[in-house]
Amino acid sequence: MGDEENALVLTAREKQCLAYLAQGLRCRAMASAMGITVKTVEKQIESARRKVGAKTREQAVAIAVAKRLV
Repeated sequence: MGDEENALVLTAREKQCLAYLAQGLRCRAMASAMGITVKTVEKQIESARRKVGAKTREQAVAIAVAKRLV
């Protein structure tokens, strides 16, 4: 249930931010692409990082890719 549980707790916006991170985009570019503030992007990434149990943004992306969330 662990993998499925994590897949269900990430919001669409959190997944989108992780996908952009995986592509190498910076927060400013993500914010512009999504029409939100940089602060909101940073909050979404931090929330996703905590939810997947990662210590870093990079680790959060790796976990999301491994679990096919992005």
